[in-house]
Parts: sequence; structure tokens; C-alpha cells
Amino acid sequence: MAVGRFSNQQATALRLIARNGEQASLQVRVDGAPADAAKPWEPAVPTVTSQTVDAVFLELAEKRIDNTLVQRGDMEVLVAWSGLTVFPDANASQIVRVDGSIWEIVKVEPLQPNEDIILYSLIVRN
Repeated sequence: MAVGRFSNQQATALRLIARNGEQASLQVRVDGAPADAAKPWEPAVPTVTSQTVDAVFLELAEKRIDNTLVQRGDMEVLVAWSGLTVFPDANASQIVRVDGSIWEIVKVEPLQPNEDIILYSLIVRN
């Protein structure tokens, strides 16, 4: 990844999302090792890593709803890349708003010109 080429845009995204968004908890589930090594067929206990992030929640335009990946009631969430230590992963992450509502992340689209990630656009479902 080329470093520094879009650092001004990364800083702008971080500033604007912090100013216009709300704090939320980004939570990523990672499958752990099986509880009993002698029984690898038993489900592993996943670990959850979370980070407080600034996020902007947006209604999706009707034209983006196609009843397959994007459904009615889904939202788009913008999260700045700068400062993230936990990275969103479709179907293994969720974002929890201050009001306690839990939104499953179903799609992750990074805005990354020249492989420099500026922000993530997340499609989330309640």
C-alpha cells in the first residue's frame, strides 16, 4: 500500500465523520480454536474484538435496493479508515449504535484510490 499519497483525504474523512456522525462500537468476530483439541468437530468459541469509532448512518437510496444484497431497511454507514485497529468484515462484524441497536455488516466497500484506504462504506442490516 502506498503510504502518504492520500493522507490529506484520510484526515478530511476522519474530521468530517467525527463532526457529522455518532460514536458506535465496531465489533468483529474471529473464530477461535476448538474448546477441546481432542474434539475438533465441536464448534469453536469465537472471540469478539471491538473498537469505538465515529460513524455516519445514512438511509439508502431506493435505486440501490434490489432485494438481494441490499434490502429495505438496510443502511449505509461511513467509517474513516484512519485510527482503526479493528477492520470490518462482511458477515463477521456488527456495529452497535449508542441507542443499543445492533446492525450486522453485510457488505464492506473500501474507498481506496491507489490502494490507500480513505474510508469504509458499510451496508448494514438490523
